[in-house]
Amino acid sequence: DKKKEKEDKKKEKEDKKKEKEDKKKDKEDKKKKPEKESLKDKIKRENEAAQIAKLLEKETKRWKQFQSHLDKNPRKAIRQVNVDFLKKCEHQHVALEARLFLLRTRMQIWRDYCAEVTTNRSYIDACLVLIEIRDLCDKHKSILEKAQKTELVDTLLQMGLKDAAATIAKDLGVSLPSTPVQSSIDVGMSAARLQLEHMGHLLTRPVSDVEDSRVGFRPDLWQQRLLDVIDNNESALVCAPTSSGKTFISYYCMKKVLRTSDDGLVIFCAPNKQLAHQVKADVYAHFRSKTYKNPPWTLYGEYSNVWENVETSQ
Repeated sequence: DKKKEKEDKKKEKEDKKKEKEDKKKDKEDKKKKPEKESLKDKIKRENEAAQIAKLLEKETKRWKQFQSHLDKNPRKAIRQVNVDFLKKCEHQHVALEARLFLLRTRMQIWRDYCAEVTTNRSYIDACLVLIEIRDLCDKHKSILEKAQKTELVDTLLQMGLKDAAATIAKDLGVSLPSTPVQSSIDVGMSAARLQLEHMGHLLTRPVSDVEDSRVGFRPDLWQQRLLDVIDNNESALVCAPTSSGKTFISYYCMKKVLRTSDDGLVIFCAPNKQLAHQVKADVYAHFRSKTYKNPPWTLYGEYSNVWENVETSQ
């Protein structure tokens, strides 16, 4: 206890010393005079500002003209904005206005659908509202104004997605307003459940920035972590939806085991016989060139209603 008390006092002393040094440094930095801008730099800065202002004026005018020719069908209008405007937009603030238009249009589509359908609803339009908010936060977070941030949070609260609203509010640095849920457009579930049950292929897939030589493509981040686990001979339990790439990564595990030993084992459990046969065919296609020095060892076996090479296969 005395030793710990001594260490705590020492740490406290060091923290005070560091705090004092930081204050001294801040004081010195304030005293420093800012470097005088050269005439060349000033002209360059003013020219760049003038070009940006000109571009903003041009793109704002183009957006206003584009809006006046949009299709009256909101879904077609959304496609027009995505394909014909946003892909060519050269100014971030104008692109922000276009994406806010998309969000408001998506929200109106959800409102209209809820007014027409009261039971056995599809939630894809609610998911698309979430995606527009995600894109706004990902692409324009640094230039969102307070009113725009509040609009994003309000939209989620109106739909009853309080968990997502709290997350977005914290990320954007705004307080969570007391916006009431609008019963007519309430999704009746959390944002997490909405995404897992209804978003399907539209879910965000965090992908690695670089191609991974182990699989020859840019894997999802969870796949990359699993590849690292396999390389480090560690254990992992992976739960992921159908067609997300679990089986594909399992082939890397098979390759590692088959190339490094003749008696290491990989056990693949399939939910039905048809899938088991498919995997068996894939294993043969991938690794049939392997030969064994000690028969009767073989590449694969199968344990279902038949017993085939189970005790002598990898």
